[in-house]
Amino acid sequence: MDRAAFLPDGKAIVFGGRAPGRGWRLYEQKLTVGPPEAISEQSLSGNQETLGGSRLAVSPDGTLV
Repeated sequence: MDRAAFLPDGKAIVFGGRAPGRGWRLYEQKLTVGPPEAISEQSLSGNQETLGGSRLAVSPDGTLV
């Protein structure tokens, strides 16, 4: 993971990543506690440039990534 995007409330970030041998997926990391939580299926299409953060964007209301 190179980059992440803050959610509008500033309390969490989202980022794209994958475990070795697995597909890309999106994760949410709350800044206060706990490990990252997967927020998408692991079969997202894309590559490190699109899902790794350089083109990652969050909608103003935080409902779309």
